Amino acid sequence: MAAVLSASREAAHDIPVAVGAVLVAPCFGAAPALPFVAGLSHHLFNAALPDAGYGGEALLGDLLEPVMKRLTQEALATLPERLAGVVRQALALTGNVDSAEARAFNASDALDRVLELEAHARAAGFTLRQAMEDLELIHPGPLQAFGDGVLREAGVWP
Repeated sequence: MAAVLSASREAAHDIPVAVGAVLVAPCFGAAPALPFVAGLSHHLFNAALPDAGYGGEALLGDLLEPVMKRLTQEALATLPERLAGVVRQALALTGNVDSAEARAFNASDALDRVLELEAHARAAGFTLRQAMEDLELIHPGPLQAFGDGVLREAGVWP
C-alpha cells in the first residue's frame, strides 16, 4: 500500500514535470520527447521506495544513490526492451544541464517543485520565502544555481 501511495504522490509531481518539460523545451532549443519521458520516469524507484523527501534523502546519505539505482534498474527490467531503452536515454538527462534536453527537464522539475510548494504554502499559511530559504526547496548541489536562474527567468522567485 505504501508503494501505491508513494507512486501516486510522485505521479502528482512527475506528470506536471513531463508536461512542463514539453512547454519549456522551446526556451532551451530542446526536442521535447526525451524531457517528457524523463519527467514521467525520473522517480521510478519510488514505486518500491516511498518518497522520504529531501530531508529523508539527506539522512540516507551514501546509501540513497545505490538503492535508487538498483530499484530503477529493477523497474526498467519490467519494461519491454525498446521502451526501457528510451527511458534509459531520458533518465540520462537527470542530474545535469549538459544538453538542451537536460536543461528542459531540470527546469520543469525545479518549476514544478516550487509551484507545488507555493500552492501548499497558500493552503497551509506559510510563505514561499520560508520554503525557499528555511527549507532550501532548491537545495544546495550542482543544480542549485541553474534552478534558481530558471525560477528568476520565470518570474516565480527573485
